[in-house]
Amino acid sequence: MSVYFEIRGVPVWNPASSVGVFYADQLEAAARFANMESGLSSLEADSFVIDTARFGALINQLICTYGSSNHTVLRHQLRAVLAPALVMLSRAGISCDMADDDALRDEVAHLVPAMPV
Repeated sequence: MSVYFEIRGVPVWNPASSVGVFYADQLEAAARFANMESGLSSLEADSFVIDTARFGALINQLICTYGSSNHTVLRHQLRAVLAPALVMLSRAGISCDMADDDALRDEVAHLVPAMPV
């Protein structure tokens, strides 16, 4: 069984249910950390729908936090949320300013083929 993440009606990721729900939980935790809305709907009919305005605002804020932090653990935790988000946004044709960081770029590049649509 799997779930879909959709942006504007377009599937941008189709992970196993457990992986998708885990990512959604991570995203919600990051949104609470940033005191923002995640832009992710509740799971309905095996799909999460992404509101690009809210999701994009959160991801941009997390990128700023990531770029300004020198805390190794926080940066690692943020990469786990940011990398899949950046892959999904890219698949929807939405660009985000990525922090000037090789670890995040490498993680995004590593995930592209590992995130089925």
